[in-house]
Amino acid sequence: RLDQLGFVWSPNEEAWEQGCRALEVYVEENGHALVPQKYQTTARYRLGRWVSTIRSRRAKLSLEQIERLDQLNCVWSSK
Repeated sequence: RLDQLGFVWSPNEEAWEQGCRALEVYVEENGHALVPQKYQTTARYRLGRWVSTIRSRRAKLSLEQIERLDQLNCVWSSK
Protein backbone atom coordinates (compact mmCIF):
# COMPACT_ATOMS: atom_id res chain seq x y z
CA ARG A 1 0.00 0.00 0.00
CA LEU A 2 2.85 2.37 0.70
CA ASP A 3 4.19 1.90 -2.81
CA GLN A 4 0.81 2.91 -4.20
CA LEU A 5 0.99 6.11 -2.15
CA GLY A 6 4.44 6.93 -3.52
CA PHE A 7 6.30 6.22 -0.29
CA VAL A 8 10.03 6.94 -0.61
CA TRP A 9 11.97 3.94 0.69
CA SER A 10 15.39 5.47 0.22
CA PRO A 11 15.40 9.24 0.84
CA ASN A 12 19.10 9.57 -0.04
CA GLU A 13 18.62 7.89 -3.41
CA GLU A 14 15.56 10.03 -4.07
CA ALA A 15 17.50 13.22 -3.23
CA TRP A 16 20.33 12.09 -5.54
CA GLU A 17 17.90 11.43 -8.39
CA GLN A 18 16.16 14.76 -7.88
CA GLY A 19 19.49 16.60 -8.05
CA CYS A 20 20.64 14.69 -11.13
CA ARG A 21 17.37 15.28 -12.95
CA ALA A 22 17.52 19.00 -12.16
CA LEU A 23 21.13 19.15 -13.34
CA GLU A 24 20.23 17.34 -16.56
CA VAL A 25 17.54 19.96 -17.27
CA TYR A 26 19.95 22.78 -16.43
CA VAL A 27 22.59 21.41 -18.80
CA GLU A 28 20.01 20.95 -21.54
CA GLU A 29 18.82 24.54 -21.16
CA ASN A 30 22.20 26.22 -20.61
CA GLY A 31 24.67 24.02 -22.46
CA HIS A 32 26.97 23.64 -19.46
CA ALA A 33 27.02 22.33 -15.88
CA LEU A 34 28.62 25.32 -14.17
CA VAL A 35 25.68 26.07 -11.90
CA PRO A 36 25.88 29.25 -9.81
CA GLN A 37 25.77 28.42 -6.11
CA LYS A 38 22.59 30.44 -5.47
CA TYR A 39 20.75 29.09 -8.52
CA GLN A 40 17.24 27.73 -7.95
CA THR A 41 15.03 26.01 -10.48
CA THR A 42 11.62 27.40 -11.33
CA ALA A 43 10.24 24.84 -8.85
CA ARG A 44 12.53 26.48 -6.22
CA TYR A 45 14.87 23.48 -6.02
CA ARG A 46 18.26 24.70 -4.81
CA LEU A 47 20.31 23.15 -7.57
CA GLY A 48 23.31 25.41 -6.97
CA ARG A 49 23.52 24.26 -3.38
CA TRP A 50 23.15 20.61 -4.41
CA VAL A 51 25.96 20.88 -6.96
CA SER A 52 28.19 22.65 -4.43
CA THR A 53 27.56 19.91 -1.88
CA ILE A 54 28.27 17.19 -4.45
CA ARG A 55 31.55 18.88 -5.37
CA SER A 56 32.65 18.93 -1.74
CA ARG A 57 31.72 15.26 -1.26
CA ARG A 58 33.25 13.89 -4.45
CA ALA A 59 35.53 11.51 -2.52
CA LYS A 60 32.45 9.88 -1.00
CA LEU A 61 30.57 9.36 -4.26
CA SER A 62 30.41 5.99 -5.93
CA LEU A 63 32.09 5.42 -9.28
CA GLU A 64 28.64 5.20 -10.89
CA GLN A 65 27.63 8.56 -9.43
CA ILE A 66 30.84 10.21 -10.63
CA GLU A 67 30.40 8.72 -14.11
CA ARG A 68 26.82 9.99 -14.30
CA LEU A 69 27.94 13.49 -13.40
CA ASP A 70 30.90 13.30 -15.78
CA GLN A 71 28.48 12.48 -18.61
CA LEU A 72 26.84 15.84 -17.88
CA ASN A 73 30.28 17.50 -17.98
CA CYS A 74 30.02 18.32 -14.30
CA VAL A 75 32.46 21.04 -13.26
CA TRP A 76 34.22 19.65 -10.21
CA SER A 77 35.92 22.88 -9.24
CA SER A 78 34.21 26.23 -9.54
CA LYS A 79 37.54 28.06 -9.34
